[in-house]
Amino acid sequence: MLALRDQTVTRSALIAHGRQALPLFKVPRVYGVVTDWPLTRSGKTDLEALREAWRQGGYKALQ
Repeated sequence: MLALRDQTVTRSALIAHGRQALPLFKVPRVYGVVTDWPLTRSGKTDLEALREAWRQGGYKALQ
């Protein structure tokens, strides 16, 4: 289970939503818990920092 602000989201709920909203080949196979979302100075998601933290094991994968 994952706490999303004031809500709780399960892995199965994420998969079900992804299957409804996305083509099957775009539904992620791995989900992770991000406690500190990296942002650029302009407030956008810092994708490179996110990738690097994932590579280094900084986020916990949901099972």
